[in-house]
Amino acid sequence: RIVFDSPCKTYAELEFALTTGVHLNVDNIQELQRVSDLIESKKIEPKGTIGVRINPLVGSGTIAALSVSTGKSKFGIPCPSEGEERDSLIHEILKCEWISGIHVHTGSGGYGLKQLCHGVRVAVDFCLEINKRCGFQKISVLDIGGGLSVSYKSDEVSPTFAEYAAELKRVAPEIFDKNTFKRIITEFGAALHAKFGWLASRVEYTKAYDGGRIALIHAGSDIFFTRLLLPENICTPSCVCFQF
Repeated sequence: RIVFDSPCKTYAELEFALTTGVHLNVDNIQELQRVSDLIESKKIEPKGTIGVRINPLVGSGTIAALSVSTGKSKFGIPCPSEGEERDSLIHEILKCEWISGIHVHTGSGGYGLKQLCHGVRVAVDFCLEINKRCGFQKISVLDIGGGLSVSYKSDEVSPTFAEYAAELKRVAPEIFDKNTFKRIITEFGAALHAKFGWLASRVEYTKAYDGGRIALIHAGSDIFFTRLLLPENICTPSCVCFQF
């Protein structure tokens, strides 16, 4: 299943998502209004489910650049534990009968299990409050994102998915209850492929330099941009060359 998360969606992209059945996560209030306008003006009956991304405000992890749960985060709608801002967000969601999901992504690395699960707990409590206010199970889909940390400097897989699941069962047992949520979505990236993924490229050119050689391949900073952004935290991929 395709999940469309981009925080900067165009009208055309939103209309395509609404009419093709992908799961759409709305990033902000302006985008929520844009989706509402499209549905009303073009008489669209969404073929997929629609969620709203919240910022759980659980603070920064150990890698500031990958932390998206602070008050200054550019992703999602801030979701304080109480107050006018929270009530206003709930009001906006209740106005849209086509919203059936909540999305949270605490961070993209640098968060421990406790903090990641805290973010999920915030999202679960928000879902339960919405359902309580409207008197039925309006929010039946919860997207808990990804963000499980990866140990780049060793072959050890830590934390494991089993450890994450165990902590989630302790902190947010509702996500394992079919009577609370009909569907749970995850968006793991690096935790899935960092230890097992590989990339193949043809060597297009070679250069001689001071005592060595350089191989020019079709994989560079456009693919390994996180390594360039955070060289202290993300290790360089290993390279092996073969001659065919």
